[in-house]
Amino acid sequence: MTRQEIYENIKIARHYLNTYHLLLHDNEVLFDCYCLPSFRYKAFYAQISIKDGVYKANCTYTRYVDYLGIESYSCHFTTIENNERSAIKNDIFCKVVFPNSETIDRLISLAQEYIVKKDTSDGKKDTSDGSIIIDGITAGIRLFDNGNIIRDIFMINPDMPELLLDEICSFSEII
Repeated sequence: MTRQEIYENIKIARHYLNTYHLLLHDNEVLFDCYCLPSFRYKAFYAQISIKDGVYKANCTYTRYVDYLGIESYSCHFTTIENNERSAIKNDIFCKVVFPNSETIDRLISLAQEYIVKKDTSDGKKDTSDGSIIIDGITAGIRLFDNGNIIRDIFMINPDMPELLLDEICSFSEII
């Protein structure tokens, strides 16, 4: 997966949040995170904010049902958006959840540690090597400060175990 494909997925997810009046202005966002897997994990995008000490996550995720009724949550936003076959049911859902502070603190802490451990010259880790990955995963987190992205971490088929990836994927369980 290329950066262009990642940002196209984020653009579609943000469009759906905007459609349902859930898109936050970047100056309200502490961080956003996303997961674009194949097979095992839920594809999602979430914007996390805090107001009066309460964390709020505006989330969007995909759901796919094939002609046999087999359901999956792991389709990318671009796949759902571009699929025109009538025998397949595609949906993008939006909702608001209120994660606990421990979850948010762990995500922020791991993102900050990730920069220290694995920072490259441009602050990003791209482990893609052009090979075909059967069960590949792309996930990331972008930390904001006053509407500006100060850290943009994305992982493409990272070495396992990867604590930040695990935490992002576990975040999808509350969505």
